[in-house]
Amino acid sequence: LKPIDDFIDDTGNRPFLLWYAPMLPHTPHNPPADLLAKYRKLTDSDPVASYWANVEWFDRTCGELLDNLDERGLRKNTIIVYVCDNGWIQNPTTANRDAERSKRTPYEGGVRTPIMISWPGKITPRMDTEHLASTIDLWPTLAGLLGTPHPDDLPGINLTDDAAVKKRSTVFGEQYNHDIASVDEPTRSLENRWVIDGHWKLIAPDPRNRAGAKPELYDLQHDPNEETSLANTDPKRVAELLDKLDTWWKPQITKSTP
Repeated sequence: LKPIDDFIDDTGNRPFLLWYAPMLPHTPHNPPADLLAKYRKLTDSDPVASYWANVEWFDRTCGELLDNLDERGLRKNTIIVYVCDNGWIQNPTTANRDAERSKRTPYEGGVRTPIMISWPGKITPRMDTEHLASTIDLWPTLAGLLGTPHPDDLPGINLTDDAAVKKRSTVFGEQYNHDIASVDEPTRSLENRWVIDGHWKLIAPDPRNRAGAKPELYDLQHDPNEETSLANTDPKRVAELLDKLDTWWKPQITKSTP
């Protein structure tokens, strides 16, 4: 963490923004021996143990960063935001390989990830697993905490505004192929759009990249692992959620010229 330490030294008394984005716990999963030994006691799968150990290795580095702020007396004057770009479920039989329905998919294993915000003395610690949140909420949340202006038409909400959080019932998202097909036409890489409305989730395949695939409907309250699609038995709800998706965003589909 020396580059971070040097950066904070250089800021002096000026406000700063620090983006800490290591590869951990990305592959390769090559954790320190003590951490690997710890997690080998908790699972029969070496790939899973290696992944879990890599996660704690990342946690250690975050702790070192927070210790640095504490030692400088900056912790109570610094907002900490944690987000991650996608979920990961470790394949139990193959090292450095994700399982199905995790990374790069629209399923919960890929899109349901933690968001944590900390500001000692300003934000009351709590864990909220009942309400919907998205990374689009970060701008209005930080603006609200800092008392700075922001556009009124932002799609996100202030996550420290209890009334706004409780009022929200729907979040939207989209999932693209890992490799972009066209810089000029980014939606050519679109594979799925999805919406969560209450505890209902609809995944809508894009016809260009998932030709023939049908919408999938899940009741996340009773089927959090998305094992049984109810699209065929509840077509009315599928139509309602598709309408909400299209109102949010319906990509323009163009035919490429050879």
